[in-house]
Amino acid sequence: MIENVDDQNLDKLPLNFDNTEIAFREKNDGQLKDLYQLYKLINNTILFKIAPAFMRFFLSLKDKVIDSQFYGGTSLEACESVIQELGRGKVNAILNYSAKKVQNKADYISYSEEIIRAINYASTEERVSFVMFKVSALASFKLLEKMSAKRDLSSAEETEYFKVKGRINSICKTAFDLDIQVIIDAEDQCIQYAVDVLAIETMQLFNLEKAVVYNTYSFYERSDSSVLKEHYLQAEMYGFILGAHVIENEIAKYKEDSTVIMPEQENYPEAVGFCVTHIKYIALIATMHNAGSCINFINVLSNTSVPANHPHVYFSQLLGLNDDLSFNLAHAGFNVAKNITYGDFKGELPSLLTIQKKNMDIEVPMERALKLIITERGRRRNL
Repeated sequence: MIENVDDQNLDKLPLNFDNTEIAFREKNDGQLKDLYQLYKLINNTILFKIAPAFMRFFLSLKDKVIDSQFYGGTSLEACESVIQELGRGKVNAILNYSAKKVQNKADYISYSEEIIRAINYASTEERVSFVMFKVSALASFKLLEKMSAKRDLSSAEETEYFKVKGRINSICKTAFDLDIQVIIDAEDQCIQYAVDVLAIETMQLFNLEKAVVYNTYSFYERSDSSVLKEHYLQAEMYGFILGAHVIENEIAKYKEDSTVIMPEQENYPEAVGFCVTHIKYIALIATMHNAGSCINFINVLSNTSVPANHPHVYFSQLLGLNDDLSFNLAHAGFNVAKNITYGDFKGELPSLLTIQKKNMDIEVPMERALKLIITERGRRRNL
């Protein structure tokens, strides 16, 4: 088993996910205090369980802290300070525009223009590697649902589908020309098949020499890696690079009797391991939420002699979460990118923060984050 990593040699530089000095280097004492108070509130299991309305009220009082910690801002320009902060820690950015509810053609065009603007912006920022977008913001849900059900489209729907492909191709062509990578986000299961088809068709156009377009394989929604493997076979057959953004499911679920069900994780390591084994034809962004998964994946890289800084391997986490993973991995020479949501939001919490914990024995990411913040505040007091 490997415990040490370096950007060229995985056996030189110790990697310690409990190193809070590195994890919180960009946070001043005031910011740490704000985070401590926020995470203390979030980790109040009793309040989450018996009075969720009160919890939402108390969290609303922390809007500014939540927005500054977990969101880039309301515009691209507002993200600049966050991007620079991440850059000082050797962490890159994934720009993820959060639009208002998209309902009509004008909304599709507006969303497409904003994504292209984000790509142009990314081309001027060294630390922005990816721009993420949702196909459901470029097409009607009903159209995507009908395609996913493999039902015949009407003439009008065929015309609309052609326009959807045009919007996606315009986005990806801009990314190709400016050497920026784009990630097609995961969607509801009832439309995911259509999104997969569009993603693979786009990769066949733009991923012939390098990974430009990535499709998302979320293990919150997918039960195994069969689709990923099927897409790999297509990549090998047609000679393009499969861009795979593979998201780990690490959220505990609960039965009605409050029994904790931990997610089945054996399929995720198998999926990312498959990607590394076929690294010539697969470019991987591995979104992981815990240190154990990261260490296991590092062992896979070591055993297959894939260097830490291989351009086809990125670690990823959400902005404001798992800083212990992101900054320590980047410090050790791995490629790391944080997902920065910006745009239309008001004090909303990322999904990982809204876990209503019902069993104190389960350490979810928020509990670990609180422990690390307490550790770092104590370390600074003892300096």
